[in-house]
Amino acid sequence: MPSGVHLILFADDVKLYSVINSTVTPNSLQACLSAIYDWSEHWQIKLSPAKCTVLHVSPHCMTNRTMFGYFIGDTTLPKAHTVTDLAVTYDRKLSHASHIDTIVAKASLRSKLILRCFQYRDSGLLMHAFITFVRPILEYCSVVWSPAFKKDIVMIEAVQSRLVVFQSFHMKSDWPV
Repeated sequence: MPSGVHLILFADDVKLYSVINSTVTPNSLQACLSAIYDWSEHWQIKLSPAKCTVLHVSPHCMTNRTMFGYFIGDTTLPKAHTVTDLAVTYDRKLSHASHIDTIVAKASLRSKLILRCFQYRDSGLLMHAFITFVRPILEYCSVVWSPAFKKDIVMIEAVQSRLVVFQSFHMKSDWPV
């Protein structure tokens, strides 16, 4: 393994990454991919290049012409704009905006289903259902994608706020039937 190229193993997944600079070139990463392919061929282990993607991380705008193409065997690896890994989505700028949009939509839908399905409007029951079925969506791997922008925090907190507002509106005992 050339210096500057890092390999991370998790179960049956491998992450290969490097900072491309004057000492580590794109050819160094390609050499590692070729070595992994040769090793798998030698030990008759089937790789799944269709499940592989290349994510070029850069704060600057990159075009497909400025990005190096990588391959495993005869298969060219696709270049991705976003990657989902262990259910967390991030993009070339390591932003989690699309991940936050997805989980907020999913959590909002689930909280609406709770309100529609539960006819009994006990606040304790609804809060327990929210904690059981909605909060895990909002909290999964939050250490990784922790929101930094106010708009993202407001979106996430709005899911819970809608439930609280609904409860306070529909739970008043002094409302006429």
